[in-house]
Amino acid sequence: MNTSYLKHHNPVLAMIHKAMQIKPRLYYQMQFPNEDIAQTKASWLNVHCCFHEDHNPSLSINLVHGYCRCFGCGIHCRSIIGFHSKRYQLSFIHAAKILGGEDVCLSI
Repeated sequence: MNTSYLKHHNPVLAMIHKAMQIKPRLYYQMQFPNEDIAQTKASWLNVHCCFHEDHNPSLSINLVHGYCRCFGCGIHCRSIIGFHSKRYQLSFIHAAKILGGEDVCLSI
């Protein structure tokens, strides 16, 4: 998709598109620095949920597509934008703007 066209005609859609380019594995490594995300080859990983006090890893995250679901509290997200908006209590658009901002370099 031509991001310069989007940026000119629909800047919000351009930010969402840019945020969707972020690699979920890299994003979740930053969100869960104490988990062993870099070492795993699996596409799904259970980590300690950040939405409730969690003694056993109950948040299942998809390191390929960005999905997540907690089997403890029931929270679920379909993308890293959704996760970011829920974790930091932002609107989906605001989270996309933050993740799609020029300062975020996670798509490498």
